[in-house]
Amino acid sequence: MGSRALAISVVCLLGCAVLSAADFWEEKDFTAWSDKDVEKMMTNSPWAKRVTVVFPRPPTESGGRGGGRGGRGGGFGGGSPQARLIVRWQSALPVRQAAVRAQIGSDGAVGPEAQAVLDQNAPGYFVVVSGVPGQFGRLSSEALMVDARLERKGAEPIRPVQAAAQR
Repeated sequence: MGSRALAISVVCLLGCAVLSAADFWEEKDFTAWSDKDVEKMMTNSPWAKRVTVVFPRPPTESGGRGGGRGGRGGGFGGGSPQARLIVRWQSALPVRQAAVRAQIGSDGAVGPEAQAVLDQNAPGYFVVVSGVPGQFGRLSSEALMVDARLERKGAEPIRPVQAAAQR
């Protein structure tokens, strides 16, 4: 009975230790982050996520599912196109710290220009979506303003105040 209680206690302590382990951005200064830490901050953190987006394929011009070209018909050829994107809250301080750390390197000093990036205080959320396929990267600011939004569970979507596609 005593060894079983000890085993359960050890498992509980290990579980608590794992749950209480701080993430790298909480336990060390950004200038001490590794390149792997910077990559994680920019792609898979509370401020950045990889997402897969499925783009609906428009029907053929005739509106039908016509065959042609010796194919089996359907007009949709292999399903809807997908893209792996990264959605990142670029104006968040930890993301700006990662950008500065990437710029100065592991042994670099934070100069005045880098400090200015860290000191910026954006009036709202500046969100960057990277990995957008070329045909969608050419969208006008007006089209992006109409179609872009951040959807949240149980809340209204957040619409942009300003939008632009970087070329």
